[in-house]
Amino acid sequence: MYTGPGIFFLCIKGTVPLAYVYILLVLLRELCVGFPESVHEPIQRHAPHVDWIVDKMRGSSLFMEIWAVVEAIFYICLKLHTAWLQRKDPLEASLSAAPMLELSERRQLWDRMMESEAHDPVSFITGWFFDDDLEDIGRRDIMDFGSWSMFEGRNLEHLTRDELDQLGDFVEELQWRIAIFLHGVESGGGGGPESRSDDLDAARPRSGEEERTATRASGAAGR
Repeated sequence: MYTGPGIFFLCIKGTVPLAYVYILLVLLRELCVGFPESVHEPIQRHAPHVDWIVDKMRGSSLFMEIWAVVEAIFYICLKLHTAWLQRKDPLEASLSAAPMLELSERRQLWDRMMESEAHDPVSFITGWFFDDDLEDIGRRDIMDFGSWSMFEGRNLEHLTRDELDQLGDFVEELQWRIAIFLHGVESGGGGGPESRSDDLDAARPRSGEEERTATRASGAAGR
């Protein structure tokens, strides 16, 4: 499922090829006007359909021509700026070129990351925000960071519904790990390692995938 903002930006991006086509037609029209014998007459003889389009372009709107040129220049400048930023930041370039992961593959990658950073999840997340205080980093900041780092450098509005659900699971798990790191878990047992492990497992929030698996399992048990 596509999000509304994602569809909107896709439509905006789709106007760029139209702008290039429009500019080419304007150039062809000007060539036909400037060189009637060498350009226009051969087109009339061998490509009457193109000649019909050129004739229609004689009544082209000046506003449309300016829009097409501005759109094309803006897109070229944007691409050049993006390429310059990627050369400055190899990590950004590697993310934009990364292959699209399946949900299960991304979950495995996330689990490995959390396992390697389990000793200090606070330093892990604050380090990505230039060592800002944890209190200054909001949930939206974490969502943006997770979208950029785990979903091939994409923005939130470019994620599908399933991807947004998975990102929400990641953020909730990270919040849980930070809470455990800062405040610990009260043990209801004797306080031994096994009891603490059970408490951690019970406190850990279920992901959307785990909830669906548990629902299917309970349904199968009921039958």
